[in-house]
Amino acid sequence: MPALRQGSKAKLSDVSKPPGKNCYNRQPPPLQLPEAMNDIESIRVNLLSYPEATEGTPFGPEVLVYKIAGKMVATLSPEEVPVRMNLKCDPDRALDLRDTHDAIAPGYHMNKRHWNTLTLDGTLNESFIKELIRHSVDCVLASHTKTARDRVQSQLSPLC
Repeated sequence: MPALRQGSKAKLSDVSKPPGKNCYNRQPPPLQLPEAMNDIESIRVNLLSYPEATEGTPFGPEVLVYKIAGKMVATLSPEEVPVRMNLKCDPDRALDLRDTHDAIAPGYHMNKRHWNTLTLDGTLNESFIKELIRHSVDCVLASHTKTARDRVQSQLSPLC
């Protein structure tokens, strides 16, 4: 920084700035999602691997809705950071999951007794998420007619 003579006024141009530290041109660091951030595409593939599974956007383009035989089993908000997913759940198990996992909360915009919201921030592992998806499918199938339930269950793979 140049030395100032007594009685002179400092100008902005007299103050040197370290290169790259201009607060006006500074870009925020790129968003770094955890490696275990639960690959959204693998979750989509898993949801669509169930028999009679469909994906739609009845609530607008920002929310993907997954149905099995016409009944909703999951919603996914892939545009949000972190991504959130709603899954149907048995009411007693829903309470236990919320108590034991910080990334599981009562269903956002859903019946909080029967739905949980999972925040996919990397704290829930993929096999656990698949287990919760299967539980959601089982809950939905239990409310189907016997004919529809038997039709879908006869096509279910043990790997889903």
